[in-house]
Amino acid sequence: MANFYGTANGDSITGTSYSDQIYSYGGNDTINAGNGNNCIDAGDGNDTVTSGTGHDLIKAGSGDDTVNSGGGTDEIYGGDGLDLISGTGATFIYGGNGNDTMTGMVVEGGEGNDLLIRNAYTGPVEGCWDGTPYLSGGNGNDTLIGAGTGEYLYGGMGDDLLNTNGGKGWAKGGKGNDGYMLTAKGMNIYEAANEGTDTILSEEVNIDLTKYSNIENATLLGNLNLWALGNGGANLLIGNAGQHTLTGGAGNDTLNGGTGVALLDGGLGDDTLTAQGAADTLTDLDGSNLLDAGGGNDLLTTGGGNDTLRGGDGDDSMSGGDGSNLFEGGTGHDSMTGGNDTETFYGGAGNDRAMAFDGNDLFYGEDGDDFVDGGGGNDTLYGGQGNDDLLGQYGNDLIYGHGGNDLLGGRIGNDTLYGGYGDDKYWIGRGKTICVEERNQGTDMVDSDKIDIRAQQYVNIEIFRLIETKNLNIFGSTRGETLLGNGAMNRLEGGGGGDRIEGRGGADVFVFKNAGHTKGDVIVDFNTKADHIEMRFMKGADFIDGAQFSGEGREIRYNQASGLLQGDVNGDGKADWSIQILNKADLAANDFFL
Repeated sequence: MANFYGTANGDSITGTSYSDQIYSYGGNDTINAGNGNNCIDAGDGNDTVTSGTGHDLIKAGSGDDTVNSGGGTDEIYGGDGLDLISGTGATFIYGGNGNDTMTGMVVEGGEGNDLLIRNAYTGPVEGCWDGTPYLSGGNGNDTLIGAGTGEYLYGGMGDDLLNTNGGKGWAKGGKGNDGYMLTAKGMNIYEAANEGTDTILSEEVNIDLTKYSNIENATLLGNLNLWALGNGGANLLIGNAGQHTLTGGAGNDTLNGGTGVALLDGGLGDDTLTAQGAADTLTDLDGSNLLDAGGGNDLLTTGGGNDTLRGGDGDDSMSGGDGSNLFEGGTGHDSMTGGNDTETFYGGAGNDRAMAFDGNDLFYGEDGDDFVDGGGGNDTLYGGQGNDDLLGQYGNDLIYGHGGNDLLGGRIGNDTLYGGYGDDKYWIGRGKTICVEERNQGTDMVDSDKIDIRAQQYVNIEIFRLIETKNLNIFGSTRGETLLGNGAMNRLEGGGGGDRIEGRGGADVFVFKNAGHTKGDVIVDFNTKADHIEMRFMKGADFIDGAQFSGEGREIRYNQASGLLQGDVNGDGKADWSIQILNKADLAANDFFL
């Protein structure tokens, strides 16, 4: 045995093969102890200590020390500083203060944020409780990594990460927000109540939080196809890069789908579901929930409750169920279906489709060519830019087309429709419908399949059309419009102003109440086998075919070659009114109702 004493300077000391005592004191020292049973006190300074195969006692002292012990049963104390300590045998290590990295059979971290690693030693174990190696973090945010041999891991105070490294092991996080790395062999986890918010992590196996007490969160890692199941608490479940399933269970849960393809089900409670994969499915049928799909073509479904559904990027399908729901389509061509309460829809960019049922609903189309069916209730629909189809259906609806060539349909109820810019169509139904169109902002049309059209009540509308097969009528205004029948039996009354009237099949009556109503009018498609021209103001008039007026008055003449129909009312031999028959039909006296 030999004794070695250093100085306050940086010493280099080499021991013997016997059991030496080495005291290096201050300075940054280098100590090589040999294979005996040594006692080493490195003192202050940033020291490097290497021991052999004996049973050594090593005190690194203060400073940032590096200690490498051999294969003996060593006892090492790190002291203050940032220490790097490694032992390959039955090594006991006590880190002390500082953020230390230590590898041994038994390791206690002490103060600081330490990395504790169980070494690969599998020989006889003496000097620890029940003969089982252990890692103990102490105070600080520590990382404990086992060797897969069933050791004990104690986190202690702080936010610790415990990893048995493939072995069944035994892990207790202690106070703080701790994480447990689950492997294929499982883990015995002991977590006390009210000692932090704790997480199980796994890249190999599924996570079932119902099997563990007082664990709140689960995180899937890697890219395997895994699932995680919450318990009755407020869980945070995080997905991975694989195809994974997150199920919240009871409680107000937060589910983050990760970058892989996710199936998210919030379960009971008021949950938040967020995904960022390419094609995710988010489902929560209970509570008031937030579903945020992120990128990709996603499916979002909620049940009862006041839910928020965000489609994000991609072509998303969203269904809200009952409750007052908020839909945010984001970019992409989205489909949004509400329930029976008041819904709010933001279509965002893309060609979106929104459908609601009962309730007073609000829709903002924004960009894209959107389709909206408001269902029942007094709805307010804003089309935004694009060529939109906006149908209020039942209730007293307020509809704004804004830009684009829009279709606005009030249908049943007292509706107000504003087309805005573009060539717009108004689909009216039962009830009092007000259509307001911007002046000189396109060629606009009113359609009806249920009621007669009275053009005088509509502003800046150029075309009035009957659709479907019901026998309906159009009463024109004095402004001059295009009147279109529907192929059934229609009465089409121009009203003056230079109208273009087209029966479009069926048995139609073209009505002119006085000479002024004929001014500039055109009949496009008179059918001599079914249609008639009604001119009660010409009662008793003679049809003289293509002859000249005689000066007796009340005469109607027709030039088939030009299609010009004229009448002399007062007998001055001049035409008091005229109508252009565009298809130059072969008119006869029996084609008139006088």
